Amino acid sequence: MQIGPYLTGELVEQQGITTVYVVTLASGQTALLTILVPTSDEVEDRTQVRLAAIRALNHPNILAAFDEGRTVQGVFYRVAPHFPIALAEEVRLSPDDALIISAQVSAALDYAHARGVVHGSLKRLHIVHDPSDQTHQIFVRGFELGIGTEPLNKASDISAFIDLIYWALTGQGKEGVATDVLPFAMAGVFNWAFADGFDSAGAFHAALVEAFESLPTKQRDHLLPLPTAPTPVELRERRLLILTGLVILALCGILTIGWFVSESVRNSGIVSTEQAIKLLPTATPTATNTNTPTATNTATPSATSTFTPTNTATATATSTFTPTPTPTATHTNTATSTFTPTATYTATPTNTETETPSSTPSATPLPNEPF
Repeated sequence: MQIGPYLTGELVEQQGITTVYVVTLASGQTALLTILVPTSDEVEDRTQVRLAAIRALNHPNILAAFDEGRTVQGVFYRVAPHFPIALAEEVRLSPDDALIISAQVSAALDYAHARGVVHGSLKRLHIVHDPSDQTHQIFVRGFELGIGTEPLNKASDISAFIDLIYWALTGQGKEGVATDVLPFAMAGVFNWAFADGFDSAGAFHAALVEAFESLPTKQRDHLLPLPTAPTPVELRERRLLILTGLVILALCGILTIGWFVSESVRNSGIVSTEQAIKLLPTATPTATNTNTPTATNTATPSATSTFTPTNTATATATSTFTPTPTPTATHTNTATSTFTPTATYTATPTNTETETPSSTPSATPLPNEPF
């Protein structure tokens, strides 16, 4: 496809209304051709505004276009140098090398964000370097890719940038390797970064520099050691070790519970059934005699006898006997019972009657008087 004076070659990427190709220049060098095809008048207006903002960016770490234009068909295009990727997928970087890239990319992003330009699609292939430059200068390209995908948020750029640096150090994404495989200070920085703790790319880079300074000197210019996948034998050993630990914990728990139970029983004074039987008192039946007052019948006769003879022709004898017995009986039974099973024997009360003999009346003769 012919776009202005350029003949498109290999497709590099495509997003929204933007497509990037490799083109060959008349000098034989290759370049990147970015074309933008608006789908409406509104999109065309936004494209012109954004291209003007990108054109105004002037930063040593932002890749600038050396040619741009618009075809008669209304297609916008830009041409920039074709540099190799600085963050190859299969290559890990030492902390020192990662810091070189981090410093320059963060500076480019903060510069663009301060001018209202968000990349919107930051990936590894957008971080490039000039192999002929001995200063290791890094460039960020692809700001045109965000056109047609608005609204854009600078937080997405910061998050993508952090992911790229983590990949450079570990060779994997943040889902593939836990941050605890990194040195402690570095792991803390990435944990905070993954939680959106930094509001700028520069803030993340500054924290990373401070964390790297805590590393030993010989570790800064070497790849960080990463754990390897365990072998099947190691996995079995780990499972066995975990199982053994669980069994030990279970036994300790059982022993601990038993000790607490025994201590609770001892402290609360609870004794066993056998001990309780031994402590029971022995019941011995006892006989209790209760003396009950004896009922007494008392007879009190009252006898009056009067014999008075007179000198008359008829002798009259009068005898009067009036006994008045007044018996008084009191009978009280009192039973006393002690605790069961003690048997109580109570003697049966007896009644005793006492008789008081009555006086026998006697007649006393009067002396004979002469008539």
